[in-house]
Amino acid sequence: MNKDTLRQTMRAKRNALTPSQQAFASEQVATHLAQSSDYQQATHIAFYLACDGELDLTPALKQALADNKACYLPVIAPNRQLRFRRYNEGCSLVTNRYGIAEPSADNPEIQPNRLDLVLAPLVGFDSNFNRLGMGGGFYDSTFRRAPQPLGKRDRRAAVLFGVGHSVQKVAQLEREAWDVTLDGVLTETGLDLR
Repeated sequence: MNKDTLRQTMRAKRNALTPSQQAFASEQVATHLAQSSDYQQATHIAFYLACDGELDLTPALKQALADNKACYLPVIAPNRQLRFRRYNEGCSLVTNRYGIAEPSADNPEIQPNRLDLVLAPLVGFDSNFNRLGMGGGFYDSTFRRAPQPLGKRDRRAAVLFGVGHSVQKVAQLEREAWDVTLDGVLTETGLDLR
């Protein structure tokens, strides 16, 4: 199955979940996230605002704000890159070209490599921590590992967790050279770490 067909299949699966299943999954993910050491040690965390059946992170985002975490949301930038702007309840949001709300330009911005933890939406994922997104390559372009000098760790500054519903797991995803591997996958069933 090609990636476009797989995206359609996975989007249909997550959109078929009932509102009560979606709400339950959101609460479970918030609980699993709050229990993770990566979350507990993080100061700067990137979330996303759900659309098209994506797992809603609102409970997790509210918990992070209550825990005095600095929370950020992605903003579409040129060259298939993401920027991240600070989010607080009541901050001004604008709608981007994809119809997704993002913080307006008057909200402070952080460089992606300054984030401690990034929560990225999933269309699909596999047990090898490969991520299938919507196809724009924004997270891959933004968090691609730069070549490291010999002896340096090969990782980006931020820990990257994919977030989705367990029904979005597939046997195996075809990996492209530019695809970024996840550090963990967070679903209603728990957090799996690489």
